[in-house]
Amino acid sequence: MTSRTQLEGKDIITRLHAHDKTLGAFATEISSGTGKGKTSMLLSFAKYNMENHPGEKNFFLEDFGVPLQSFKLGRENVQIWCRALDYNYVTTKGSVGRPNEVKTHHGPLLTFRDRDHKLKEVSPEEMGVQWYYTYDELYDKASTTKLNVPVIYPRNTIFNLIQVAASKGEFSNFYIDEFSNVSPFGQSYKRSMKIANLLTALRKDFVNIFYTVQSKTQVDWRTRAVVAIKIFGPGATADKKCRLVQKAIDNLKVDTVDGSEFWIVEGGQFGLFRLKDIFEPLANCNIEIHVTKTAGEKTIDEDE
Repeated sequence: MTSRTQLEGKDIITRLHAHDKTLGAFATEISSGTGKGKTSMLLSFAKYNMENHPGEKNFFLEDFGVPLQSFKLGRENVQIWCRALDYNYVTTKGSVGRPNEVKTHHGPLLTFRDRDHKLKEVSPEEMGVQWYYTYDELYDKASTTKLNVPVIYPRNTIFNLIQVAASKGEFSNFYIDEFSNVSPFGQSYKRSMKIANLLTALRKDFVNIFYTVQSKTQVDWRTRAVVAIKIFGPGATADKKCRLVQKAIDNLKVDTVDGSEFWIVEGGQFGLFRLKDIFEPLANCNIEIHVTKTAGEKTIDEDE
């Protein structure tokens, strides 16, 4: 028998995935304990949107330093993008006597390897890396059939790409793993307000944002205050101003067969749903990307 809380949960999830311009887009936070399904939920949402909203662009920001989580969808379903910022300039004279600038690309300094240090010399070509120079170019070139994984550092420069998406007037989806190092607690007031104002505007710009956090205390509270939907899994901490109490979270069931329970909250409405983790680590996808240089990158707080 379906309970009322399960019906409420289904109602919120349905709105979240409707991609209806009358409803707009949503910013969604996913929190839970370690290994309780946060990243799997991001991948589930990405897989659902890729299958049910063809034509939309999906971008996944990895937590670099750990094996690529996006590869759990299958390497054939992932497109890696690297910004070609580290290049030399060669100047030649044009026909009218003025120099023409020719860019010779040498590529960002990247290292690909797994946790056992195998595949340490994997080349960008072997990884199927595509290159871009500007965020407008990246968005325009991004695949609508694959999960786009931009390799950028600092990670908060993802907002540069999000701002481009916001100018397009079409639905797009961003999945950010470990949001705490994108909008961390203790950041400057100016930077936190820039991010909060951007997230607020994205609803009318049709840009969905999904992000994970280990603990709500790791993320700036001004950013969290504008997030429309919050999902709490086993091991999460309740918000003080939320109708959902800590005891309800502590009673969530962890079930590897039928799926673990999660609470989903939108305003004063909250409900229950289950997530079955189908994204187990695959041996041939246990690859990391390490960014050792990103030249000339601009961040959201560059004017501070």
